[in-house]
Amino acid sequence: MFTERTSVGLDVHARSIVAAAVDGQTSELHQARLTLSFEHVRSWLATLPGPVAVAYEAGPTGFGLYRDLTAAGIRCEVVAPSKLQRPVGDRVKTDVRDAIHLARLLRLGETTSVSIPTVEQEAARGSGPGPRRLPGRSDAGTSPAFEAVAAPRHGVRRWGGLDRRA
Repeated sequence: MFTERTSVGLDVHARSIVAAAVDGQTSELHQARLTLSFEHVRSWLATLPGPVAVAYEAGPTGFGLYRDLTAAGIRCEVVAPSKLQRPVGDRVKTDVRDAIHLARLLRLGETTSVSIPTVEQEAARGSGPGPRRLPGRSDAGTSPAFEAVAAPRHGVRRWGGLDRRA
């Protein structure tokens, strides 16, 4: 049973987060584009009618946001993208539509959560594809594709060619 008043869907990317919230009592829709700062996300959630529940798709950014929100006492679900129901004929895919869709599915209880690894388990998995982690590979971890996946997990964001820690 859904006990929170507001359900929030987050479309998380390497550089920004698109958020959409649906108020369960008034059906009002709130939208925002947020930075990757956990503080920014929590402060936006604090402006919504509470209590709040949050869902976002599992992806290359890891589970740091989940851990931060649950530590703050906010119910958060990391959902499996492959298990999300899509309306037939819905071919236009935008960040805002994805966030709204997640919020509505969360409200209906139609999400499938993934298992959240511990910090130690996530570190043991490594951050790149298996073959790149083989010993003796001189190119391990140097490709742009590897950096696009691995950097967000470790708090490194790339803007204008500069590395910045989040």
